[in-house]
Amino acid sequence: MPVEILGYDEAMNALTDKIGPKASKRWMRKALKAGGDIMEAAFSEATAQYERTGATHEAVAEESVRVTNQGASVKVGFSKNDPKQRWRLVHLNELGYSAHGVFGNPAKTNATRSDTGLAFYKPRGFGLLQAAYDDNRKKALEAQAEVIRRALK
Repeated sequence: MPVEILGYDEAMNALTDKIGPKASKRWMRKALKAGGDIMEAAFSEATAQYERTGATHEAVAEESVRVTNQGASVKVGFSKNDPKQRWRLVHLNELGYSAHGVFGNPAKTNATRSDTGLAFYKPRGFGLLQAAYDDNRKKALEAQAEVIRRALK
């Protein structure tokens, strides 16, 4: 779920003009890391709601900041090194499921029956990660903006 930062180019240009390109990249990485830390904490808290063994909760991970031609990003998700591959179960918890696969839009589907007559299951963790993302997106952007403000002082 990408988050678009409005005014990013202007802020980076101002930062580069003030402290130079090398330092501005370092501060950009710090800003992205600050936002990623907030999202990682939010996702960890959300997965704690439906933990039994704790494997899913422990699999929440934040990758390092990556810079490409399209820009810089930090991904928060589930560890690639998780031997139990909990990310597969997270998709079922987050989106729900039926006996014959997901059908229609789960958010608009009744929890008991769809138009096809198949049962649709909404597990205890249904939509928790999306809610955590929605609730913390603004906090993450504010944390990133604060890091950039500190760099411009």
